[in-house]
Amino acid sequence: MRVLSLLTLAVILLGIIAIALPIPTTVLAQEKKGPASDKLIYKAIPLQNAPDALGKEIDIYLFHLRPHQAKELRGKPGIKLYSAPAGLVNYDINPAPVYIANYSGVLTKEEVAAREGVPVAAITYYKVNRAAGWTYVEFGAHPKYGINPFAFRQVRFALNYLFDRKYVVENIYGGFAAPMYTFLSVYDPTYTIIADIVAKYKFRYAPDVADKLISSILTAVGAKRIGGKWYYEGKPIKITFIIRTEDERKELGDMLATELEKIGFEVDRKYMTFGQAISIVYASDPKELKWHIYTAGWAKGALDKWDMVTINQFGAPWFGWLPGYGEAEWWNYKNETIDELGKRIYFGKFKSKEEYIALYREATEMIIQESVRVWIATTMDVYSTVTELKGVTLDLGAGLRGIWNPREWYVPGKTEVRVGHLHVWTARTVWNIYGGFDDVYSVDIERATYDPFIWAHPFSGERIPFRAEFKVETAGPTGKLDVPPDAIKWDAEHDRWVPVGEGIKATSKVVFDLSKFIGAKWHHGQTITWADVLAAWAELWDISYDIEKSALESAIASTSKPWFDTVKAIRILPDEKKLEVYVDYWHFDPAYIADYATLNIVNPAELIFVQDYLAFTLKKYALDETRAEKEKIPQLNLVLSGHAADVKKAAEEILSKGILPEGVFTVNGKSYMTTDEWKARLNALIKWIDAYGTAWVSQGPFKLVKFDKDKQIAVLEAFRDPTYPFKPGDWYFGIPKPVKIVDVKVPTIYPGQEAKIEVDVEGVPPIDVIYILRDTATGAIITSGHAAKVTETKFEITFTKELTAKLKVYTPYELEILAFSEKVSMPTSTSKIIVPSTAAVEKRIEEVSKHVEEVTGALGKRVEEVTKRVEEMSRRVEEISKATAEQVASVREELTKKLGTLGETLGKSIEALSKTLTESLGKTTKELTETLGSSVKDIGSTVKDLGKTVAEVSGKVDKLSGDVSKLKSDLEGVKSTVEDLGSRVDDLSSKVDSLSSALTTTQALVGVALVLEFVIIALLFRRR
Repeated sequence: MRVLSLLTLAVILLGIIAIALPIPTTVLAQEKKGPASDKLIYKAIPLQNAPDALGKEIDIYLFHLRPHQAKELRGKPGIKLYSAPAGLVNYDINPAPVYIANYSGVLTKEEVAAREGVPVAAITYYKVNRAAGWTYVEFGAHPKYGINPFAFRQVRFALNYLFDRKYVVENIYGGFAAPMYTFLSVYDPTYTIIADIVAKYKFRYAPDVADKLISSILTAVGAKRIGGKWYYEGKPIKITFIIRTEDERKELGDMLATELEKIGFEVDRKYMTFGQAISIVYASDPKELKWHIYTAGWAKGALDKWDMVTINQFGAPWFGWLPGYGEAEWWNYKNETIDELGKRIYFGKFKSKEEYIALYREATEMIIQESVRVWIATTMDVYSTVTELKGVTLDLGAGLRGIWNPREWYVPGKTEVRVGHLHVWTARTVWNIYGGFDDVYSVDIERATYDPFIWAHPFSGERIPFRAEFKVETAGPTGKLDVPPDAIKWDAEHDRWVPVGEGIKATSKVVFDLSKFIGAKWHHGQTITWADVLAAWAELWDISYDIEKSALESAIASTSKPWFDTVKAIRILPDEKKLEVYVDYWHFDPAYIADYATLNIVNPAELIFVQDYLAFTLKKYALDETRAEKEKIPQLNLVLSGHAADVKKAAEEILSKGILPEGVFTVNGKSYMTTDEWKARLNALIKWIDAYGTAWVSQGPFKLVKFDKDKQIAVLEAFRDPTYPFKPGDWYFGIPKPVKIVDVKVPTIYPGQEAKIEVDVEGVPPIDVIYILRDTATGAIITSGHAAKVTETKFEITFTKELTAKLKVYTPYELEILAFSEKVSMPTSTSKIIVPSTAAVEKRIEEVSKHVEEVTGALGKRVEEVTKRVEEMSRRVEEISKATAEQVASVREELTKKLGTLGETLGKSIEALSKTLTESLGKTTKELTETLGSSVKDIGSTVKDLGKTVAEVSGKVDKLSGDVSKLKSDLEGVKSTVEDLGSRVDDLSSKVDSLSSALTTTQALVGVALVLEFVIIALLFRRR
């Protein structure tokens, strides 16, 4: 691994925003060099004693409180609480096979299975080399060797359904946590590019789903469930579960163990503390199967805007943090595809931000599916301090554990700050920069003793200069820069620096300005020179490429060599105090190129060489724990008195033998370390060990002057040498103001209609808002994207009518909204459940129904009126007919009397006319009556059909068919029917008016006919 670079300290092994009022921005105003306080005293305080110790024994407790403790301390006079999403918890799973076989020749899986007498499903890893003629196979189950259920991906994945993350967050962590489904949480800046993928895997508590997945694969490999218990080859399937006891992880372990027992496994619960657990889980060959599941905990080291480490650390085997841990002689978990993706991300093998995002997303989904780590929650770690403590910066990645705080903490009127922690030392707390610093207990103290060259801004995660300014020049992603021929590389075979010569190319060049470093002092008083820079680079380069060293410390070499493979050369410019580093690496953010090219110089050259001497010449100590376990020798720990004594003895031996590694210090014929300087340095190291009993020498604001592992105390004193470049206040940032989602206005969503959702936020611009719409039943992502910016604090999400038309009415969908700022990168999220509705259709139906009711009522009245008018007309026709008949009879009688035969003839003519008129009136009346009756009948039928249509529409709404378009069509039909009905009523009214007019006309015609008859008679009389 790279020596304490920011990248490898992204997350540390574990053994938000201020709750209290913001810290004042004023800091200790002093011109003195070094930190704000003169002394830091670290001491171990049991977690249960922490609240009582505040203000009495300690000024701050650096380990997170239990949720109930935080609630009890909230509002307590004299106490301040701070919270940040700085912790992670998960289940580590051991996927090791029970049997490994190597075959000569190329065999298919079926042939291997037949040879071993197992189902093909029992094979968990298969690889052939046709050129070399061999086949390598791993078995998760084998009749001769038993079964490891977690060798099967399906079983590991099923664990995600065996516990309730909501219950964990609300009950075990009392709300001081958030669910996690992969290696990033919603509070990580890079989470925003995978949020929709994570949303697909928001595992619910579903033991039936888990049981089905597990049963399917275990049955396929030959296991049987008898009486509710799983057996393989007649033996119960037993799981060894290592459960940590110091914090909530005991409850997490018991919770999952109980669920495993319910579905038929026998679980051996082994309760252990940090040191005991680590020595088994991380310091034993996984294939020994000393453990199956472990309740792991982690603490973040820093905020990371564009992650390239965490995804590899927690998901890619090559990085050395998954079972096997890169130890060459152990079994190692394998996944070549994830390794390939992870390396491309880590080593900048992408040509754009878009390609980086695509690689990251693909790797993330595969890592979730592999489930070698099953994630539980990110913890909102609550830290407690006395109210008098000043100079607090809340790091959004590390909380109060951020690198800034030891430099700036102070209590007015006091010269020291007392820091409580869960531990100061454990059996796995190791201080050496090559294979140690894997736990928070060492890292939290060590960070106060050295200055990195680059670190991440506590609010944005951007890489910023710390001890070294930097300038980046790149030809990437596709171009190349010329490397100066006098630039150098380490020759591990001959232990010397050699010039690279002509024709060497590199993608990028980073120039580090070491003006604040070269010429300053180490804690033991020696001047920092180019020899220290050369020694640091040479040592790690040598471990990576030297045949013997890389074999002995394979866990270190396996992760550092891939990085050194991309380092084309370095070049020192002594007169300018600048270091040029040439790398085949590109990133769309130039600061990440600088960070990638960084190798922090933490210890002086002589201490680096002494460690090498102890590890590789004397072979008395191992640098990494895997070698220590394998060879049964101690892992070098520079703060332990016995180890420090051996460091002193080795330094004395080097002095007495006159050993000077000249190849390390000589560049292009010039030496940067004289014999006298070398002796002076070794003597300074010896005196330091004599004075303080530790061998830890560094260059930061505090020097470690006491480390007592038995009393669990570490004492740091301010380093105030005038050459030290920083003073109090230089690294104070205070309390961040993350983006806050103030309000989300979600209108009622109507299928087929456009919807606009308003999001109001607060925070430091520029701000971005993304959204994800998820089907809660299936987990399917319906849509996702970036909200449109209306103002700096107002955003709008638009759902098109085409999108809403796909949504099912009265079906819940989860709308997740994330907001984040470029300046304060920690995302803030909220979720809304939206339920598409037919309310708009229902309202329209109600309106149409009301209109139909009104029209029907009006039509009824009009029909009644028409009916009355028909009756009136019938009566009038009858009266007219009767009157006409009487008039005709009277005329006929009168004419007969006066005219005789002529009168009789006229009477008959009049009678015939009367009959004709009567028949004509009858026929007309009948036709009009029939027409009126038919129209009235049609009206009744239409009204009846209208009622039926409305009933059908209402029925569709009741059944929630969701067919909005059909409903609209039906409504339009109803509307058309109503309009047609109105037209027909108007027509009927017109016919009634015509009938009335016809009756009047008929009556008039009768009178005219009679007059004409009389006129004819009169005319006939004159012409005679």
